[in-house]
Amino acid sequence: MRRWLYERSRGSNPPDVQAFVTVGDSIRERYVEPRTLSLLFAAAARVPGVTVTRGVTDMVGRKGVAVGQTWQGVRHELVFDARTYAYLGEREVVDLRSTWRPAGASPSPSPSGRVGALGEHGALVYASAEVRVAVTDRAGQLPR
Repeated sequence: MRRWLYERSRGSNPPDVQAFVTVGDSIRERYVEPRTLSLLFAAAARVPGVTVTRGVTDMVGRKGVAVGQTWQGVRHELVFDARTYAYLGEREVVDLRSTWRPAGASPSPSPSGRVGALGEHGALVYASAEVRVAVTDRAGQLPR
């Protein structure tokens, strides 16, 4: 799965950042079966710069585990149910303390100089929650 992430990653970010972006894109843009989702979760956790944080709360108050990576002063986290690996949502949090720099990234100014633009360390920049997923037999059909 990790190899698949790097092979399918398209974008202008450094490879390790783009692989993590591909994880989020894959989950958001198509239905991923639970077994495959758990493999994707495990592969994401092995991408350089990615860390796992337990006890995270999503936008609607559900507890979960986050797989996240900080790039340019913002930590992008994908939040999963800790038991089932069901995707709960995502969030972006200002992270001015990260020292990780992806391989191949050009030197950038210290994120601490961007406090005014990003907000204070730990500030929530974006959040979303997936509250229902359903599979139907045909387009336009509403789930029960």
